[in-house]
Amino acid sequence: ALVTIFPKRVKVKRGKTIYIVLGFEILSLLSSYFQYNLLQEVSNGGIMTPEAATANDTRERIVGILYLIAYIASAITFIQWFRRAYSNLHLRVDNLSHPEGWAAGSWFVPIINLYRPFHIMKELQIDTCYVLAQKGVSKDETWRATVGPFKSLCQAAGVKCEGNITKILTSLVE
Repeated sequence: ALVTIFPKRVKVKRGKTIYIVLGFEILSLLSSYFQYNLLQEVSNGGIMTPEAATANDTRERIVGILYLIAYIASAITFIQWFRRAYSNLHLRVDNLSHPEGWAAGSWFVPIINLYRPFHIMKELQIDTCYVLAQKGVSKDETWRATVGPFKSLCQAAGVKCEGNITKILTSLVE
């Protein structure tokens, strides 16, 4: 059963950003494949015209710029989500280590950005488990919700996922 632990707010669809980045990643791989074929043709004794070289460079540049824009948009989306999650935790837990604003701001302050986002994420995970426990959600349910989709994706991709990532995730939950 789904347990509502935070008040409802207007939902913003930020999840589409990952699909946009994935699309540009595939486009980038395809463009790199075309460049590889062009270079293979030249290494096998073919001749590359200046027009073909210019077209290749232009295509790679455009794909690179679009990918960079999508990557920056995904970073902004992640930081918005991170701040929102910490803000929601502030609604349920008193005496958190940092004010809400630091969830977003800590990514941009030199030196602090090396440890504070990790500390906030760790606090977010531990205190969210505490709030879930108060609502009667067990660690097993939390584990299945967190790691289950990850393991399913690994199995669908044919990747063995019983290594370090699973051990790290297990240690975080316990």
